[in-house]
Amino acid sequence: MKDYKAKLVPGRVYHIYNRAIGDEFIFRCDENYRYFLQKYREFIQPVGKTLAYCLMPNHFHFIVLINSEEEIFQLTDQKHLNKWLFERSFKVYEQYLSRTINLRFSHLFNSYAQAYNKMYDRKGSLFIRSYNRKRIESDNYFRKAVLYVHSNPVKDGFVKTFQDWDFCSYNQIISGDSHFILTDYTISMFGDLENFIFVHNQTLKGL
Repeated sequence: MKDYKAKLVPGRVYHIYNRAIGDEFIFRCDENYRYFLQKYREFIQPVGKTLAYCLMPNHFHFIVLINSEEEIFQLTDQKHLNKWLFERSFKVYEQYLSRTINLRFSHLFNSYAQAYNKMYDRKGSLFIRSYNRKRIESDNYFRKAVLYVHSNPVKDGFVKTFQDWDFCSYNQIISGDSHFILTDYTISMFGDLENFIFVHNQTLKGL
């Protein structure tokens, strides 16, 4: 059975995704998409490097390489850290790292939901409470995950090609024009840029 709530561990790659409650939308206009990505960079970049993503009207996907232990601990107030470590004794180190990372995602969802509710005069939760995360443990699984993420807008009938969806990392990866996608890492997992494009085009033919 796949673990859809895998513990986020430094140095590992994860497919992270979430969706709106019921039939709600997360994004109703371009401004919503852009604001979410702004908040995502604010909260998640300090704990992870983004390798691919796609935002859809009612859900989203990110493939993220969690930062090293050293990078994550640099975010922490040392006095608070020492108190937290002192009060716990079992697997403290690992627990603290996981808690720090998860809090970042919680802050992202809460911050965006508050702004969204204010914009649309809405109340209550916006996202499914506990987001899903699956550890990617092989190069082949990584490639399949990237193709799956980029295929969402085509499979759901919003566009006919990957290039036509603005809120997806495909165009940023092939152009190299991104301020937060680790494009070299993602392309290297496909061999080179030419093969990255080729494999995506082959996948498109099967959709």
